[in-house]
Amino acid sequence: MNHFKSMLKLLLPLVLATQITACSKTVQWEEEVPLNTGETIWVKRTDFYAKGGEPGNPLQMAWGLEKRAYEFTWQGKKYSYQIARKTGGPILLYAFVNEKTVSIVDSGWPHCSGYAEFRWINGNWQLQTNVSPELVGQPRNLMKYASADDGAIPVRVTQDFIRDSRFDLPQRGNAESHLLASKIATNCSGKN
Repeated sequence: MNHFKSMLKLLLPLVLATQITACSKTVQWEEEVPLNTGETIWVKRTDFYAKGGEPGNPLQMAWGLEKRAYEFTWQGKKYSYQIARKTGGPILLYAFVNEKTVSIVDSGWPHCSGYAEFRWINGNWQLQTNVSPELVGQPRNLMKYASADDGAIPVRVTQDFIRDSRFDLPQRGNAESHLLASKIATNCSGKN
């Protein structure tokens, strides 16, 4: 009986670890991103997925986007931004050269009407009361794309690839690809 308990103690953590890893998935790629300054930078993107029931049919399991992370370097500084997200929303990365600061404008931020602007100030992303006037009308410059399928997105995504592909592109110019004057970040709460 002791041998059986010892084997059970060894196998049980292995079975639990297998179950946990089977319920999560990470998709990662690097994306070439044109900044408003004329520079082109590489942004490392990571999508984290979890398996769960589909809306309307909880017994049908599917991969759902749980959170999204962005990492990049600009003017010798490293930045990272992460948000819990259920869908991929338009994101704009904007550099204020005179102030030597950078903004991320995110349409998917909870508890905001419209877009939320985060400015990198004193080593942290700080939520702004309103989106800066310079950003209104600017097109997003990161792909609004999500896929839990292996190989659905290349490891390095160039601008040429984006222009020539089926992805939802900033260059196509639909209304959602530009920040609209009426969509400003108001009544926002929460921290990144």
